[in-house]
Amino acid sequence: KTFGDSTKNSESPHMLATLRDNFNSAVETGLMNKDNRSALDAIQSQIKLNISKAPERIVTSIKNLCEVKRDMTPSLPPQRNQSATGWCYAFVAADLVSYKLGVNVSPIEMALQYNLKHELKASDEGGLPNKAIESSLPIGFCPSNGNEFLDTNAFMVHAVLPKLSEVDSLRDADDQQLCTGFHDISIFLKNLQWEEFRKIIRHSTSGNLLAELRNLSCKSRIFPPQPLVIKSGDYPDTYHNKSFAEQVLLSLSQGRPVGLGFNIQPFIISTKGSPWHALVAVGNEKDPETGECKVILRNSWGTSCADFKAPMECNQGQLKIKFSDLEGLKIDTTEIE
Repeated sequence: KTFGDSTKNSESPHMLATLRDNFNSAVETGLMNKDNRSALDAIQSQIKLNISKAPERIVTSIKNLCEVKRDMTPSLPPQRNQSATGWCYAFVAADLVSYKLGVNVSPIEMALQYNLKHELKASDEGGLPNKAIESSLPIGFCPSNGNEFLDTNAFMVHAVLPKLSEVDSLRDADDQQLCTGFHDISIFLKNLQWEEFRKIIRHSTSGNLLAELRNLSCKSRIFPPQPLVIKSGDYPDTYHNKSFAEQVLLSLSQGRPVGLGFNIQPFIISTKGSPWHALVAVGNEKDPETGECKVILRNSWGTSCADFKAPMECNQGQLKIKFSDLEGLKIDTTEIE
């Protein structure tokens, strides 16, 4: 009965297999009598019936949900640029938090907090949007000045990042070296002022100069008025009874952008770097020619479209692609409920 109640609306063969495994385990351990196998058979028949009806129901659901065009872009900060870092996850996290709180928060600060918590150093390695949000919750979110890396070339960003972890070496630097250090570090800590920076470096006895400089750069952190409920999962493993398109459209229809992580390689020209990339689903629209549903994606590569190829559409850094073109990909999802 418990299995039946929990799976009577299931449309997934995954759930069917789980049911069968659990029943067999219960029989082996003596928790269930073999005479009850007829009950299992009846439940399996119902699930198979639901599975056979699933494609038709899902198509209808997607069509209905896509009738209304949505685009949350106007409620998000200006287009961002992660430059030569692997921080797409932090830019996704910052967009989700910015939308939820109605305040533009810094992805750079979220990436640094994630790095220092998980890797114990400033790093341009990738990460997970949900973990980036969770890492920043105890200390609060830093307001953004809205121009992350847009005024800095990629080489500088990549070259300077390791220096954040070596900031203690500036204690013995002369003023010229200190000035160079200030210029480098302010690429990441944009609100730093020279005189404050110099005073901290020269006189602080703190054992964690970087943390002190980060707090100096972010003097008024933002704390959510209520706890953030972060939901994460992946397709196809987590969402058994809804298609990818249906679940994303449901979230969008309820006013929630969705962070997506997937292999971007089929949709870009370059083969360099990690194929895994994170973006934010911010809306949907119907293709005017085919009627198919498209998802509108917010990227973090500035306004350039030079890297993308069909079937991915790009306009000033905003992307669009048919949900059907994403089918078959393993996709991680993150949203704030």
